[in-house]
Amino acid sequence: MSKTELASGATSVTVTQIDTTRGGPGGHAGFTVWPAQSPTTAMYSSAAGGTEYFLSTNAAGEVGNGSSTNLITWSLTNTSSLNSAPNVHLHSIVNSVEQYAVPNYMNQKVGPTPLAACLNITSCAKLTLGTPDKYKEHESVVDPLDSRMQQVTYANGLLYASHGTAVEVGSPLVQRAGIAWYITAPATAANGNLSNTIVHQGRLANAGNNLAMPAIGVRPDGSAVMGVTLVGTNHYPSAAYVTLSAAGVTGQIQVLAEGVGPEDGFTGYRGFQTNTRWGDYGAAAVDASGNLWVANEWIAQTCTLAQYTAAPFGQCGGTRTALANWSTEISMVAP
Repeated sequence: MSKTELASGATSVTVTQIDTTRGGPGGHAGFTVWPAQSPTTAMYSSAAGGTEYFLSTNAAGEVGNGSSTNLITWSLTNTSSLNSAPNVHLHSIVNSVEQYAVPNYMNQKVGPTPLAACLNITSCAKLTLGTPDKYKEHESVVDPLDSRMQQVTYANGLLYASHGTAVEVGSPLVQRAGIAWYITAPATAANGNLSNTIVHQGRLANAGNNLAMPAIGVRPDGSAVMGVTLVGTNHYPSAAYVTLSAAGVTGQIQVLAEGVGPEDGFTGYRGFQTNTRWGDYGAAAVDASGNLWVANEWIAQTCTLAQYTAAPFGQCGGTRTALANWSTEISMVAP
């Protein structure tokens, strides 16, 4: 859609719809085709009349068989036409990468789960569920989503991206949820033809724990920060980050906000007939001073069943709601 037409209040706006149902290589569907954003307006690609890059994966319940070695790059060319008569063109290619797979549910450090305890008491369950819970509830696992692409950034001619994957870590090896990350160099010819080169790739994992919901933010100089959720045997759901250089070197996992209790929301319990859910995404952005801001979910409260059932019911002194106890941590990481 033309921003100029929208801003002018035009009664009619020209729209071009791009359908990726069979738009991927080999006629496969595009799944969570994530657009790249740039830290400055000078870093967008002007190739082929203006190019917007996207990345996606193809190992998830909606597409693929749960594991893959494909990283799919997309481009939308001639974006300069969007302010007049939209005439854009979609391209896609596949690169081979290290195998990735849909991660299993994540364990979390054991602690008090007053909603679960409430559901196991008939009178209390009626207040939260509306009916007695026919299941025996206990501390839930945490859903790392799947291996769909997460936030993508284009800076200095490189694409930075990450997503969740199953990893094997520790001794003996145990499968956990971890992160797959990439730095690639896309190129668009004058006629719109697309290519992409894998510059760096890696896996991020932590023995005994899990990592999920990555979001990479990139500074103009190419240094990057990846915000994540850290949760497992040693951690309640916590907000954390790692640094990532343009040379493909990751730093140590740094905790920004250590979780103080387990995830204890309604989606984790069978009585509500829902799927365990831990949000869907993190976020990262850079400001004009080169500071990177990351946002990730974490658990900022804990309480007992007695505190949960005290008036006002389910609020534990205003630290949560009856059906959920997650929070979002927004932190600045200086250069």
